[in-house]
Amino acid sequence: MSEITFRKLGALMPKAPITPTKDILDKCFVDKDFTDYSRKNNKLLYPSKPRLGSALAILAAQDWICEHMEELKTPVLILHGKYDQVTSSASSEELFRRCSSEDKSIRMYDADEETGNRRAVPLGFLVKGLSSRYTHVVFGGQPACMSKRPYDDVKEWIAERK
Repeated sequence: MSEITFRKLGALMPKAPITPTKDILDKCFVDKDFTDYSRKNNKLLYPSKPRLGSALAILAAQDWICEHMEELKTPVLILHGKYDQVTSSASSEELFRRCSSEDKSIRMYDADEETGNRRAVPLGFLVKGLSSRYTHVVFGGQPACMSKRPYDDVKEWIAERK
């Protein structure tokens, strides 16, 4: 579906849950048990395809951010998992580059580099065959040794600005 067709349909049927999108939840978390649990129990996850109006609102926000990124002067912290299969790390790098704030930081997480090829990853994750690489959600659904790092980075970043 072309973007023009998508926008026209969205204006006509904003509540129609027919946004052409794939189920990406499996790519968001390393731990498949956590993914299954989230799919069944997380009340914040919308259970069906996004409504056209919601998708259009997200596109409008994305367009606005792209048009006004150079005007952003507030402190900015961007966190991104290097092996994210949902959002390209290049988009975070571009966002960082275009942001005109003088106080900006970007953290690209790569567990293989941090842990020396998975030595710090719990054995249970290796037995299950789970990757030790940061995926789309850097704050959860990963081994605890990996989820702690982004939280610590955010706390440190905020403390430096108090």
